[in-house]
Amino acid sequence: VPLRSRGRDDDDDDEPFSEEDYSLEIETLDDWPSEGVASRSLAVLEPVVHLDVVVPSAYLGSALEVLEGRSRVTDVDASSATNVIKSVAPWSTVVEGLGESLAEATKGYASLNVENEQRWRR
Repeated sequence: VPLRSRGRDDDDDDEPFSEEDYSLEIETLDDWPSEGVASRSLAVLEPVVHLDVVVPSAYLGSALEVLEGRSRVTDVDASSATNVIKSVAPWSTVVEGLGESLAEATKGYASLNVENEQRWRR
């Protein structure tokens, strides 16, 4: 999972990041910042993705239970026999087996669509 770190040279954690702050892309452990850089105010950010889960009404509750602890559900369209659950989650949630957990909970009837949000979070 790619990560991004944001930091600043001062120790004021209450202030939001600004243009003067620095950013590092972390693709592998070799990219992890050195001790000198890491000792500054440093926040590790991870990519966020948008999820659409399509599931039959009979498995809506099971799908919501799986998503509940792993993502933030933003909308549930239960207007027909096929329901669409929209949520936002960290990319690591998908990598760590979200699709498999949904398939198990819905006996294979859930469909998962993942779209990159082009944003990062702490």
